[in-house]
Amino acid sequence: MATTTIGGSSNLSSSGTRVWEKTVTDANDVDEIFSNARDIGYTRLNQYRTTVVGQLSRYDSSDLFKIQVQSNGKFALSLRSVDDDTSTDSLTEGDTSSDSDKLLNMTASGLRVQVYTLKSNGQETLVADSGATEGSKKYETLEDMLTGEYKAKKGDYYIKVSRSDEVSSNKEVPYALQVKQGDAKHDYIVTETASEDTTNHKYTKTPSVSSYSSSLSTVSAASALQILASSNQGAADMLSVGYLNMAEIYAKNSGK
Repeated sequence: MATTTIGGSSNLSSSGTRVWEKTVTDANDVDEIFSNARDIGYTRLNQYRTTVVGQLSRYDSSDLFKIQVQSNGKFALSLRSVDDDTSTDSLTEGDTSSDSDKLLNMTASGLRVQVYTLKSNGQETLVADSGATEGSKKYETLEDMLTGEYKAKKGDYYIKVSRSDEVSSNKEVPYALQVKQGDAKHDYIVTETASEDTTNHKYTKTPSVSSYSSSLSTVSAASALQILASSNQGAADMLSVGYLNMAEIYAKNSGK
């Protein structure tokens, strides 16, 4: 199996953790397919933790990411969102409850998360879904991921972030997604910048694989754990700290 690399030189944070940054460009809705999923690197047991800072705009119905799991063993996923009716304090304090239903509600307000794996024939298979019926296998698998009890196998995983059914398609939803295995020693922070459609305020109907691009840059030591989302994405400050190492989100108005 080929090894995914993020690249870039590392810097030490104030806590002694090495941190890398990667920037990826969001795909237009018409190009939001598995073969075009943004590569966010990898996770490895007790080594690497990956955090994605993104936003669903009114021209963006979903985001699809690909991550390589390099170790068999426990796998933890967390998703935090900024909702107009949610205070900053409730997002940053975290939840010490083991009740995964409560955990899901607190960490993914207004969002739906789905996780796919690949079969040997290359076909994507949905294994976890916050929108699944409570008590179903896919819902229970997501609960295991949220509490860090999911036993993952090596391979490529795809994570889809979209709005939950009750949220308007016009509502902008900033979020932070994090994946880890065990106690991380290194941080990879991926910032997703706006798609062409979001920037141009339009919907493109013709597929174009060229709409996806990525670039690498190194985080300075002073700002290693803080990413400032671009103003045209809602401008949210998100920090990679918190309960179960979830990404904390600080809502911030951008000239509104």
